[in-house]
Parts: sequence; structure tokens; C-alpha cells
Amino acid sequence: MGSFFPSNDSEALEALSTLDFFQNKTISAESFPATSEDFSTGLQIPFENIAVMPVYPPTQEPSMRRLFITMYLIVCLTVGICGNFSQLALQYYSYRLRIYKSTVSPNCTQLYICLLHIVYFLISISLPSVIIENLVQIWMFGMFTCASHIFLITTGRTAAAWLTVMLFLDQWRVHPGPDLLVAFLYFLAYSAHWVAVTWVFIGVTTPEESALLGDLATIFPYTLPAVVWLPLSFLSSSTSAQARFYDISGSARIHDPQSEISKTFKGALKQTRNTRWSIGDIVARPEITSMETGLNQQIGIPQSISSTASLYLFEKSKKEQIQKSKTSSYIHSSKELDCDFKSPCAWNNVESDSILDTSDFYTFEKKDEKTFPVQIRPGSVNPKQGTRFILAGNTTSVPQSAVLVSAPIACQVTKGKLRFKYWLYNAAKIEVVVLKVNPSHGHLQVKYRPKTDCHFLKHTDDECIVEIDEMHEPFKIGIRSYQLHDSSVGSFAMLGDIRYAAQICREHEVPSLFGGIPVSSSEPSSKIIETASQLNCKSNVGACNWKPTYPGDTTNVATLRSLWQTGINQRFWDEFVQTTDDSHPEGDFLFQYIDPMSTLPIGQLQSATVPCTQAPSSLQFRYWMSPNVQAQLCTVTKANVSLSCVFLSEANSPGPITIDIDRGDKNPFKFVFEVIRFDTSRTSVFAIDDIVFKSILCHEEAPKTTPAPLGIGAVFELQPFPDVSPSFLPSKLDCNFEIEQCNYWENLDGGFQAGFIPTKLPFEMPKHFRGNAAVAYFTSPDSFAVLQSPVISCAQDARITVKYFSSIGSRLSVCAEDRCLKERERTGTPEENNPSNFGHSGELSVNVTSVKNFRLSIVAESYAIDGGVFPESFVIIKEIITEGHLCRMKDRTELACEALFCDFRKGTLCNYQSALTSSDDIPFQHDSVSGITASLSTVGRRRVVLRSPEFQLSRPADLKFKLMLSTYGAEAYICPDEFVDNLTEDCELVLGPKIDERKFESLQVQLDPELNHFAIIAFHDKDQQFGEADVAITDIQLVGADGSSLCNY
Repeated sequence: MGSFFPSNDSEALEALSTLDFFQNKTISAESFPATSEDFSTGLQIPFENIAVMPVYPPTQEPSMRRLFITMYLIVCLTVGICGNFSQLALQYYSYRLRIYKSTVSPNCTQLYICLLHIVYFLISISLPSVIIENLVQIWMFGMFTCASHIFLITTGRTAAAWLTVMLFLDQWRVHPGPDLLVAFLYFLAYSAHWVAVTWVFIGVTTPEESALLGDLATIFPYTLPAVVWLPLSFLSSSTSAQARFYDISGSARIHDPQSEISKTFKGALKQTRNTRWSIGDIVARPEITSMETGLNQQIGIPQSISSTASLYLFEKSKKEQIQKSKTSSYIHSSKELDCDFKSPCAWNNVESDSILDTSDFYTFEKKDEKTFPVQIRPGSVNPKQGTRFILAGNTTSVPQSAVLVSAPIACQVTKGKLRFKYWLYNAAKIEVVVLKVNPSHGHLQVKYRPKTDCHFLKHTDDECIVEIDEMHEPFKIGIRSYQLHDSSVGSFAMLGDIRYAAQICREHEVPSLFGGIPVSSSEPSSKIIETASQLNCKSNVGACNWKPTYPGDTTNVATLRSLWQTGINQRFWDEFVQTTDDSHPEGDFLFQYIDPMSTLPIGQLQSATVPCTQAPSSLQFRYWMSPNVQAQLCTVTKANVSLSCVFLSEANSPGPITIDIDRGDKNPFKFVFEVIRFDTSRTSVFAIDDIVFKSILCHEEAPKTTPAPLGIGAVFELQPFPDVSPSFLPSKLDCNFEIEQCNYWENLDGGFQAGFIPTKLPFEMPKHFRGNAAVAYFTSPDSFAVLQSPVISCAQDARITVKYFSSIGSRLSVCAEDRCLKERERTGTPEENNPSNFGHSGELSVNVTSVKNFRLSIVAESYAIDGGVFPESFVIIKEIITEGHLCRMKDRTELACEALFCDFRKGTLCNYQSALTSSDDIPFQHDSVSGITASLSTVGRRRVVLRSPEFQLSRPADLKFKLMLSTYGAEAYICPDEFVDNLTEDCELVLGPKIDERKFESLQVQLDPELNHFAIIAFHDKDQQFGEADVAITDIQLVGADGSSLCNY
């Protein structure tokens, strides 16, 4: 028995530790009595000298979950300590930690923010012990450390809660309705604790749920110090700016007409007493150069920028005007646009149009070596002393914008590269726009927006570089600063060191449109014509007896701006001339290039002198003009005194039109074409072709008397064809007028009539023309009658033959689109009393191959014979025969379907237009996912309009489209046009104003059969209540009542 007990203390402990009873137990001297009795012998064994050491129990290997939480807490430790300490340092460095007078707003905000940073910094310092406890799952630092940790955390959280409430109340006193972000973050950090307490009363948690709540209760509170310093930093900056804005004395009244804000300031602005400055020094500090002139704009001005900066781009006094030549003429080199703003240059503010431009740029000079704060970027933080900038900014709640525009550029033959330095603060943004030379109706006209990747997040010292495409007409470059707002701290943009590189047209160069060759401007009145045909001008127009004249006091530069030229091709034709039928001159033609910098009067096109006429005359021609151009044709005396004029409008283009001179004129005269109005916002073109003058001059022999009319209308028993629309389209265009009326051939303007050709006639005609036929009857020359086919989708080796009879003084043509085959001209007159010479019968055939839509036209026309006018003439069509392959024909509804179909996600508007008809309208923007989109918000951005192309319907049809409105209060209408006065009365509401969620709605609307175009208008004027609204349209198509497409592709 004696061998059971060890002979020393260490052996005793080792033996005891092997017993199951002592496993995982902490053994100490107090655990045993002073003696132990051997029951077999009754011996007393002493234990006073046994040393028992405390040990930690073994721990398990950390799980991946514990490792993740540990790593996350380490990140929170690093970010929380660095973030809060950096903000404390910034507050000390920028002297923000001060309490303002009670009359100055805000009051104690900076103090509360500083205390919150201290509290969260101390909470972050306590994280290492929490990280180790989470990893090993036991507390290793003793009772005193545990109690200290609990006291620090509890006190810190309590202090943070009260400080958050006090910060909220302080901000509420200054500006009711403050941002609750800090309070929300505090509530979110302890949301897991609230959930755990709630769970106690509503049920029993599983072990997994308890573990999850425990982890969240650890993670969330320690995430708060790592993130809350960010909103506190922004609040501190804003508070500093407000304090500096209101820290003024004296008495003065300043009114800002652009932002419509009027504030009472107490005296001139104080200069800050600190040598260091923060973002508060540069926001909402208006510059006052004269109490008499006041200030036209509230803008942000850095303290390091001169307080005596001259506003030479804007102010009515103390400004340096841009040289007159820079604004009234084109630049000669792209280098003229380089500008460092140390002297007047070829850039200027524009007159406000209340849409793109509502504010102005000012110039400032850096007077010291102080650096800009970090919130102003991405330009250099420390520009050289003496550097000049231009600055635009505002402190309004409504966003403002300012446009800096260049001098005009005649044209650009290569891509150009614009680069400039820029600085942005707060919400300010910049973009580059290419503008038309002059505004239209007081609004800037944007030609296009080049890609501008210049924003606040660019790297330091970044330059804005924008590429501008080749331009074929005059333009200006605009640099636009927008989103200038924020009533608390303001926003602004600064620009400097503008440079431009491109190969541009010099001022004396005229863009070579249509292969233009200038027409000689020799005096046309020096030549007198001998026959009327000498004024005809159909080919070789450069040698025609039509010459340009220019005002006598016009300089060579002004002459080039309205130059008459000979065009030989149609390159870029569609950019300048818009026609519904895609017509254009054939061969060479005359045109006038009208520069938007031109001033009236401009160059005229004059004919040679007509000596005199002895009978009524006519001048026939075709013409084209750019939108908003108006011209006139006048007859003038040899001394250029106007006799009579007729206006030429875009609506009557291209013609041909005929101007009649009712009686003979025994005095010499000339014809004059003159443009009397043009669009000063864009380059314009006025083109003339196919000039034909018909007259009998005084020295010419008068025509012989023609016989009396035969009365063809009575002979042929002519009656109008019934106006009946075809119920179906045939597979072929064959037509025998003997047995049918062929109403699928459209009788334009009723030119053809139903007639019966009798057996006996006063002239010879082939027998097979007897019976029913279509007859075009003319009583005057230059009249037309047209039969037009439906639209044919394609043709392959097709042949169309028309069996006809035409009298003297008339002829027939068969046309496929704009290409015509005419009956050959014949000679002879009916006065020879030869019945066989009265008319001509035959067949006229045209071969057609086409892969696109086209129409066939059968055109009958009358003409004068040998200078005289035949009393009457006619054309008879007996039969139309088609051979070969003609593809399926399309009715008006199917054509409308093709015109209206558009998938906007492909980056095109197809045939639609994003119309701007009021000051509240904004254009649609393309989006590859949503189609076309627009954001409706404040005044000037409340409406967006999508205008359809022109179309016609021959049967019922529905419009189907996908539309999205994002915000409650927004409304979408479909209207008969974009100029409606009252949306609710004149239009049909298709979506809104109750919007439950942001999603696309598939809408189907029945179209009125009489409708020939429509407009989809989205409107939102409740942005103050519900915020801005996004509008998007993905696609549009024409469908039947069952939703099936009416297009047959």
C-alpha cells in the first residue's frame, strides 16, 4: 500500500492527472484536504506541499466559419482605426472643430462628429481581444481585462447612441428633414440583438439559428466603426462649407437671376484667417467686384483663387471682349481655338436658352502656391501660380448648366481632337457637344454629342480628350458643364488650357458639295435671247444663259457664303435636302450653297434678257430646298426693278411647277431666282433643274390658227371612274379596260376617265381600240394623268406592256419609281386635214428587275406644238399586260407596318423622331438593353416625345409596344400629333399615373383608320413628390386585333 503514494509532489501530480476523475480539471491545493487517511492502515498523509498549476483546456481546430469571421473582424479593425483616426486628423488640420455662434448655422455639428469619431476609434481598439476570443472560443485575458472590455464597449455604444441623437437634433434645427443615414447605420448595427430579443418571445431557436444570431451580433456592431466614418466625413465637409458660407458680416443684397435665389448678406465676404483651407473655402462664396453692378451668378470660388478675378467673359463691366473677327467669321486654323484664358480667345459664353445653357463661365487666376483639396479633381492639385481658369457653378436646388462655345468652323476634313484640363466638385459633370452655328428660335441646336469620357473618378492630372468627326458643314464646338446644383455645398466645374488639333476649312474655302463648280458671275443681262428655248437649262448647265449676281457691296468672303455652283453628283444630298419621295436632280444641276453666317440679301440667279413676248409665256422647272428655306421667282426689268414675284416653298418641291405669264410683254425683262429666308442654324441648299421656257418672242412668226376642238369629252362619253378601294390585291397587274375597271391601279387626281370609243370617229383609229377604255383628256398643255400600281415587293425579269393610242399634243410614259420610258416624239399637226396623221397607236414596254419595294406608273401628258397650243389632246389605254416574275403586292397597312416597326435596342430610331417641341422636352437616349430611354425630372426635363413616320391604313390595325414608367405619378399618352394643347383631352392615356413597380408593360392600342401619324408622349411633373421617372420603350410594331404582326417579311 505504501508504494501507491509518490515520494514527491511532481510524481503526485503526474499520478493524479492519469485518473479519469481529474481529466480536464484544474487542480489546485484547495482541491484537497490537508490530510488523507489510508483506510487500510489508518495513516494520515499530508498534502500541504503539493503545488498545483492552472492550465487551459484544449481547444478544437477553428472551422472555416470562424476563420472567415476572424478575417472580417481584422478588416474592420484596420478600416475602423485608419478611417476614424484620419478624420480626426483632418478635423484638426482644417480647423473644423469649433462651435459657431448661435446665429450661425450649423452650431455644434462638428463637435458631435468629432466625439463620434473618438468613440468609434476606441471601439475599434477593443477588437483584438474579440478577434482572439472568437478564434479560440475562450477568454484568455483575465477577469480585470474582461470587466474593462465590457465597460468600454457598453459605455461606447451608449455614448454613440446619444451622440447620434444629438447630431440629428442639431441638424434638424438647421435644416428640417436631414439625412438619417448615420442613425440608420446605428440601428442596422444592432438589429441582430433586436431580432434575438424578439425571438425569445415568439419561439425557440434551433442551435443553428442561435449560432447565426450570435455571429451577426458580433459582426454588425464592429462593422459600424469601419463604415460610419464615411457619411460622417461628408457631413463634416458639408457643415464646414455651410459655416463658411454663413460666416459673414455687413449688409448687402445680391440677386441671382439665373438660379432665382436672392439672399441677404451682411457686408463683403470675409477673408479666411487660416493659412490652411478645406473644401468649405471654395463653395458658395460669391465674388463681388462692385456694389453697383452686383453679381450675376452664385458660384464656388476657391480661397486660393484671386478675389479680384475679372469676369471678362461675362460681366457688363471690367471684362475683355472676344475680338469681333472671332465671332463674325470662321477661324483659319485649329490653333486659333487654343486658349489659356490669359488673353481674349475664340471661346465665349452663349446667350441662355433655358435648356442647354442657364448659367455662365467666369475667369479666375491662381494667386498663390496652395494646393486644391482632395474633393476637387481630377486636374492637377497644385497648378502653377498665375494659371487662369474658367469656372461655372451654382448652389441652387434646380440643376443649372453653362456652355462655353467656340468660334465657328467652316468645315472639317479630318477627325479633330479637343483636349483641355478640368476640375470637378460634387455633382458637376462636363460633356462636349457639336453645335449648329446659330441658335434656332433662341435654342442651341445640337448636331451630335461625341463620346466624352471625362468624369470625377479619372486619375489625377487627367486631361479630357474628345474626338470630333469629320464635318461637311459649318459648326461650333461647345464644352458644357451641367448638374450644377446642391443648396448646401454647391457644385462647380473648372476648365483650363484648351487645345484643338484638326484639318479645317479656311474661311475662303467652300465645302465641295455635290462636286460643285462655281458658276461664272458674268453679267447675264448683257445677252439677249433670240428664241425662248435659249433659256432652257436641262444639261450642261454651266453653259446655260443663267448667271449669278451678288450684291454690289458684298465682299469676296460674303460672296463665297452664298455661292451658286454646278452640281454633278448627289453625295451628302440627304443631309441637306429632305423630300418625301427621295427625288433628286438627274445629271448636272444648279444649286446655291448658303452658309449659316450669310446675311440677306444674298446672291441671285438671273436669266439672260427676254426682249419681249407676243403671247402668254410659261417657265417650268424643278427645285429642291433645305428645311426652313423660302425662295421666290421674280420678273424684273433690265434695271432690276421688280415686276411680279411668286413664292417657292418647301411644300411644293420638287415639282415640276409651271409659272404662267398671262399676256405678252412688249418690254424687255429677266427672270430672277432669289432666296429670301433661310435657317441660320445650319447650312442650307437651294437647287434648280430642268428649266424650260415656252414663249413666242416678238420677232418670231406667230403660229398658224388651229382648228376648233373636236369635243372629245362628248365623243368618248367620258365619265369619272368610281372611287372604290380594292377589297384585295391581285397576284398580277394585268388589266383589260374592255371588261373591268381595274381599281387596284390608283387613278391619281382622277386624271383618267372611263370612256367608250365609238365605231365612227372623225379621225382614224385601229379597230381593236373600239369599246371601253381608260382615257386621259387634256384641254391645255403641260397637264398630266397618272395610273399608279400598288407597291410591289420585288421583280425578276418582269415586263410591263401598255397598249395605247395618243393624239398629237400628248404622249405616254411608263415609269418604275423615278426611271421612265417615254413614247418617242412625233411631228405633224392636225391642220393638214389628214385623218391618218391625227394620232398614233402602239405598245410601250418596260423591263423591270428590283430587289426592293417599287411602284409602276403610267403617265399621260400634254404638250404644246411648235410654240402653239393644241385645243385638245388625249391618250387612250386599252390594256395592260405583265410578263415575268412580279413579287407579291403590298397594301397600305402592310407598308405602314414596315414603316412603324422598330426594335430600339439595335441603337436606331428607325423612321421615328425624338421631337423637341417645347422647353420641357428632352430627347430619347439609346440603351442596348432597354431600347430608348429618358429620365424625367425637373422643369425643362418633364416631357419626352416620340413622333412616328407618316403612314396610311387600309384596314383595322393596332399599335403594340413595350413601355416602362418607373415612378408613381408619371403618365404616358398616345396622341394624334406632338403639338396637342391638352394631353388629358386630346390624347389617350396608356400607362400611369399609378405605377406599382418598375417593369415593362406590353400595350396594344387600336389606331384610327384616318390617322396618318401619331406621337407617344411621356410626362412627369411630380418629381418633387415622387422623384424622377425613367421612361423606356423597347420596340414598336403594327399588329392585328389578335396581336399577330401585319408585316410579311
